[in-house]
Amino acid sequence: MQGLSYDYHFIDLFRRLKDGEEAGHIHSIFQRVVNFTDGEHNMFSVATKDIDNAPYTLRIDGVADFRDLVSEGDKLYRDGNRLMVGDGLSITIVENRLWIGNCIEKSKVDPMIIAKNIEYFNEMILNCSPMGGAKYSYLKNILGIDMIEGPSLIEKELSNRIERFLYGIYEYDIKVKDLNRLIGFGVGLTPSGDDFLVGFLSALNSIDTEYINNIFDGIVELIDIEDISTTDISKQMIRIAIDGQAREYISGFIRAFSEADRDGFIHSYRNILRIGSSSGMDISIGIAMAFHFILDTKNWRLEDEEDIG
Repeated sequence: MQGLSYDYHFIDLFRRLKDGEEAGHIHSIFQRVVNFTDGEHNMFSVATKDIDNAPYTLRIDGVADFRDLVSEGDKLYRDGNRLMVGDGLSITIVENRLWIGNCIEKSKVDPMIIAKNIEYFNEMILNCSPMGGAKYSYLKNILGIDMIEGPSLIEKELSNRIERFLYGIYEYDIKVKDLNRLIGFGVGLTPSGDDFLVGFLSALNSIDTEYINNIFDGIVELIDIEDISTTDISKQMIRIAIDGQAREYISGFIRAFSEADRDGFIHSYRNILRIGSSSGMDISIGIAMAFHFILDTKNWRLEDEEDIG
């Protein structure tokens, strides 16, 4: 089997290893992903080719289901130009396969383009997205729509926690208790509250103004990655967002908000929905709500006008 692409985190880890040296310990095994951790609490992934590029990730071909090849307790180690995972998986690491799109691009955007893309997003979330997670919060608080079928208790509580978080953002009075109530809330490997926060932080990080930077920094200062109560996979995901990095489908969707390309926006939205079972939807809602906030930020509008004039 052969490596198709990797980011600089993954290739740096591999190049530092001596022959026979262990890369880390297996954390979790799924159909399309194997996660392992190194000695510094970083989580790396080996993923099938249908998974998008991501930080700390190696994509490979030739695997339909990792669960048929890898077991808990298998050793990961270097053997020449190969990464070995137990006796069932040998991956040749090919040179010049570096994916360089892991950092979120800073951009100056046109408010009219953002507003138009938010309209497209509103159409699609009504017609394309499944219910669950943060969708109820968006329908209720952004679109003012009452659901025909009542939301679950988890959806209602998540909506309340998002509201408290956003209230602190708009009032520039972010409370650590409101942030901690959002982190880790929900079910699954990456709870909906974490997915929402990753989308929100990633979108903020794409706008380079003093006010937005201060909001981003204010949120980040309240997050102690080692102390937050959530899953290990979510911790890695939040850590990556704090570092200004993102997987391919997330950065593509954020970039689409600044481009006047309806077809491209729809394509990028459909891509982000492919992340997990519902994670992509929750991440996209976090991104959209961040862009709502960006449009509502007078300081950002004034800076934009000054740059034009």
